[in-house]
Amino acid sequence: MATDNATSQAQGVVNLATGSFTGAGEAVQVVTGFKPRCVRLINQTDRIQHIWQEGMAATHTLNIAAAGTATDNSSSHIVPHGGPEADFRGFLVAAGAAVNGKDYVWSAWG
Repeated sequence: MATDNATSQAQGVVNLATGSFTGAGEAVQVVTGFKPRCVRLINQTDRIQHIWQEGMAATHTLNIAAAGTATDNSSSHIVPHGGPEADFRGFLVAAGAAVNGKDYVWSAWG
């Protein structure tokens, strides 16, 4: 039997932030005040989800289309920021994911 030990754990959610924005076709800097361990970005207009979780490659997200099709995206749609070397704590949504005129909601846990 394989064993999978948690990389990190907490007795509850330590940090949680939620928000929304309308895409303008340019990168969006989301400041949460902490470095996220998981980010879920939902394009409400087209019903597409972009998910990044700690342990995934920094450039990858799981994209889930309205029909339920899940694909691996390696275009750095969500890039977490944090730590002493970072210019802000939160995450960056790439221009390719922040489509002009689309409405987004997001959740970040850290």
